[in-house]
Amino acid sequence: MEKFKTQILPGLLAVLLWIVSAILGLACVKLGSEIFIWIFAQFSLGVATISALNWIVVIVLSLIYLGVLIATGEYHAKHYGKPGSWKLFLETLGVELLIILVAYFMGLSA
Repeated sequence: MEKFKTQILPGLLAVLLWIVSAILGLACVKLGSEIFIWIFAQFSLGVATISALNWIVVIVLSLIYLGVLIATGEYHAKHYGKPGSWKLFLETLGVELLIILVAYFMGLSA
């Protein structure tokens, strides 16, 4: 029972939080591109220009998402259950929720 509390439970919680973070990250890529479209539209750029810029933004955000996903997964695999791991979860989820809140207050939807 002690092994469950000290090793298995924190490991399961870390995997669950990482999966939630991965799902929120996908939503952030979509919302991030919508935020950029909204910003570009304020400059009265043509539809073709905005479309091209949107592809670039989606590719860049997707690469950032993959990098963060792999880096945090590796970090949590080595350090799960330690304070640094929980702090990284908090920071990652905080940034993702901030992006979602910004999109919400801009009137954008996932």
